[in-house]
Amino acid sequence: MSRIFQGVVDFGVSENKLMFDVVEKKLAEPKIQKLEPHMLYYDEMPGNMRFRKALAAFLTERLNAAKPLDPKYTKVCNGAGPMMELVATSIGDPGDCLLMPMPCYGGVFWDVGGRAQIQTLPVHLSSKMEEGETKPFQLTAKKIEDTYNEATAEGKKIVGILLINPHNPLGDIYSPELLMDILNFCHRHSLHVIMDEIYMMSIFDGEAKFTSVLSLPNIPDPQRTHMVWGFAKDFCMSGMRCGVLYSENEAVNKAVEALVYFNMIPGPIQHMLTEIVLDKEWVDNVFIPTKYSRMREARSYMCDKLAALDIPVRKSPSGLYIWADFRKYIQPLTQENELVLFEKFMDAGVYLTPGMAAFRCGEPGFFRLVYTVYRDHLEVGMERIAAVLKDCAENGLTKPPGGAQAEVPTTANGK
Repeated sequence: MSRIFQGVVDFGVSENKLMFDVVEKKLAEPKIQKLEPHMLYYDEMPGNMRFRKALAAFLTERLNAAKPLDPKYTKVCNGAGPMMELVATSIGDPGDCLLMPMPCYGGVFWDVGGRAQIQTLPVHLSSKMEEGETKPFQLTAKKIEDTYNEATAEGKKIVGILLINPHNPLGDIYSPELLMDILNFCHRHSLHVIMDEIYMMSIFDGEAKFTSVLSLPNIPDPQRTHMVWGFAKDFCMSGMRCGVLYSENEAVNKAVEALVYFNMIPGPIQHMLTEIVLDKEWVDNVFIPTKYSRMREARSYMCDKLAALDIPVRKSPSGLYIWADFRKYIQPLTQENELVLFEKFMDAGVYLTPGMAAFRCGEPGFFRLVYTVYRDHLEVGMERIAAVLKDCAENGLTKPPGGAQAEVPTTANGK
């Protein structure tokens, strides 16, 4: 039976739906389905020790960590977003600020700005390359420093920076040199570094090399360096809520241990995820090669269809999505018209995420498209995009008369 539902094809939410058959088979194994009495009762709030030991060993290997991760400093809660909130609450007070390169994943604004009430200050990345840069939207330590200096001159209190590596929505991987430049800058100014590495196992380009912050041998300020990861993207399990924090800061750990009372993961889920990360043979020889093969095939299909529509895409080695340039079809080029095009896509039954509204991109015309969807959705969605752009080319970018206004993506969308 076709999985096409009769409403909108979703290219907006960053989930990997290419691996259900493989994951379903794994989760059905008797040792994973086994239920033991202790799983039904209260346990350690930041995760039971068996799970945390398994995670520490797993991440030590996957991140090529400079030293073995300590289970004592490995904490879990019900999602990477909630973990971001716990860390933000731990390092700042309401009204404090975090620097954040933008465009960036829109959910972060709610993760740190909702209950924690931490403000996000954009380090704007531009499609126009400056001297010495090699690609559009390139992050440099100078851009971070310039933003920091401007903000502090205005009297704002900056407590840290939040980096997503690999990046969402650009798909970039930060070099070890850039990471060290940023870490040294933050050390000089006593700033925390929250490193979101939730896509570290979603790098489909075999020639690309990912550098985890925990792999760096001489972190300038380990007490202010915090790494967050989760199962949602890399293990294609956004519904199996589990976010992981590694931080050696005692005060942050104590705060998270207290706050995670509201975010505990059920015992059976911890057991299932423990068995998955312990099965190295399955991860290395079944899950990862199958996932990367399917990702490359789906991405190639979407890129080919976009190329046929004369839509440039960002060449990137990671992520479940493509950063695409629709400026050719948005004239005049304004944020309002970006949303007009977004509404036309929605009216046609395909949801892709506009850069300014969802990711706070500093300029209009860019959209993020998630390609890790069911194949029939991928094909129909691209057909609908092509039909919209054909209409724009023939009739111009005009809002359909009487058309319902599509809801602008909120911080909860575009994950």
